[in-house]
Amino acid sequence: MLDFLVEWHDAPGVKDEVLAKTWARLEIQVRDAGSQPRCLTRCVRYQANSVQRGVYGSVFPLAEWVVENWWFLLFEPVRVARYFGGRHGVRVAGQRQWTQRHNLLAAREGGSLPDLTFFRDDLDVVACWFPDPEEEELVRPTRFISGAGSVRLEPLALEAALHQFVEAVLERLGSADDEDASRLRDNWRALCDSRISEADLCARAASLGVDPYDPEVLDEHLIDLLDSDVAGLPDHLRGDLLGASDGHSLEDDLLWVKTGLERLSTRGTELEDVHRAGLAQRPSTTAHEFGYRSAREFRARLGIPAEPIPDLADLLHRKRGWPADPRIILEGSAAPNLTALIGTDLLGCPRIVERPGKSESQQYRLARGLYFVPIDEHIIAPRLITTGHTWDQRASRAFAAELLAPQDLLRDRVNEKSTYESIEELAREFNISSRVILHQLGNHGIAWADASEPFVSWFDAPAFCQAMGPFTSLPSSSSNT
Repeated sequence: MLDFLVEWHDAPGVKDEVLAKTWARLEIQVRDAGSQPRCLTRCVRYQANSVQRGVYGSVFPLAEWVVENWWFLLFEPVRVARYFGGRHGVRVAGQRQWTQRHNLLAAREGGSLPDLTFFRDDLDVVACWFPDPEEEELVRPTRFISGAGSVRLEPLALEAALHQFVEAVLERLGSADDEDASRLRDNWRALCDSRISEADLCARAASLGVDPYDPEVLDEHLIDLLDSDVAGLPDHLRGDLLGASDGHSLEDDLLWVKTGLERLSTRGTELEDVHRAGLAQRPSTTAHEFGYRSAREFRARLGIPAEPIPDLADLLHRKRGWPADPRIILEGSAAPNLTALIGTDLLGCPRIVERPGKSESQQYRLARGLYFVPIDEHIIAPRLITTGHTWDQRASRAFAAELLAPQDLLRDRVNEKSTYESIEELAREFNISSRVILHQLGNHGIAWADASEPFVSWFDAPAFCQAMGPFTSLPSSSSNT
């Protein structure tokens, strides 16, 4: 649940008619299922020397920003492995535009708003927030103090809250014929028309980070790709693609998917209703927790001893009847956002389409693909393993890491005398990248690797991991992504 609570006030001394008419006290509340509402506008106002639950100012800039970024807020996924909030995002060149589309700080225009971000995460929209740093009090009269947190919202709930907020602002403006007010009315009317007549196209474009109303980017060719090729993919495969691709690479990514499906000879359109077991458990757990738990259950179900898996393909061949080599290698791929495609061939055999790579890269990719395989394995709906950061992609990374390098096993193997050289030896023994080992050590609070030190450092990390998020994604430079 999300509420924008607006209490209108007079604004003596404010000369701009639109800003004066939309002067208000704004309180933003959010609530998870079964929890108490949390106030995200709780703040310290230094001039009043008090803690308050709302902020005062014109809400017109926020309404404009909501209308301008409507489709992005509802459908564009996060583009980084770990998100640190709006202040950090605008300082990173590769994150700046995404942050401006998703974070309320971009709508302040001299006012005060919290560091609050909305983005799509598969079935839900995530709202996450960060408190203002204490040094903000030196430059701004208001500092937001709600601790860092996040909730998952139903997209329709967020859409309703945003709709109600914009309508309230327009109602307050009444018949004002100011240029700014007229622009907001016109844009809102066009947006409401799009929500009826071309919602699917706008949602798919926004998923790619493309403005649905920018004809220079969303040209006829891209529209045709989204309305035909992309629309014809099974739901989950389409979500995997849109969660990793962008407007510039979509055509190449689609070609790779089509080629992979042809090599699998999978009748993808007949698999739209196939869902991976356990999908319904999403609301009650995080992606990485679900991935870890699924990996442990998989090891237990197959009776895999507490030791490394030097050859996952061989294990699947012996214990589950997979082909001795399930790989289908695609040479010369031009789709860097897509790592592999898991599915079945016409004989019903599990196969994974991938690029050439090192042994440890293939091992990790196969483990990620195994996450998407149903328990009964009667049929595998085609799914993509990508560089994206959506719920399933994060869970697949956690699954692969825990399957190939279980935390309990690492606790027994790593101690205060471990060095980077010994971590590299472990990686060779486990047949995975040392990055996977290091991520597991950090995520599970076993140890922390500091490149300035010759040894792996030990520390109590659960609080750190909870605050910063798990390292369930590897750097883009890694072939294991």
